[in-house]
Amino acid sequence: MEEAKIFGMKMSSAVTILCILVVLLIILIIFIIHKMNVMARKYEMLMSGKKGADLEKIIRIRFKEMDQVKANARRVTKEHRQIKKHLSSCISKYALVKYDAFDKMAGKLSFVIALLNDENSGILLNSMHSREGCFTAQRSGPWSA
Repeated sequence: MEEAKIFGMKMSSAVTILCILVVLLIILIIFIIHKMNVMARKYEMLMSGKKGADLEKIIRIRFKEMDQVKANARRVTKEHRQIKKHLSSCISKYALVKYDAFDKMAGKLSFVIALLNDENSGILLNSMHSREGCFTAQRSGPWSA
């Protein structure tokens, strides 16, 4: 009697191959179930009890802190612009020159000091020393460089 054939193979060979495939599939299913159980335990540990609630609370706190940092950065930027605007009117240039107001006096006892802002506006203080005394004068206004 001739043995039956499936896909051009003997029935016993086909059954053997199918049994091997079934065993491999069972091993693969057991491996996948084990991995799922490990992941489920890790997830439960993360989300269970105090730790899960703490994680959510920490995330909410961090988002509030980020909002505060953004608001603080906007405030600092606005203050920086205001300070920068104010600095242009502050004294940023100065000079002191000593000179002899009258020839053949006791040396360079007279001086002039200039205090200017970025726009070359400010004051000049001039102090002239002579035999009769010391005279100080002030002049303010913009000057060109």
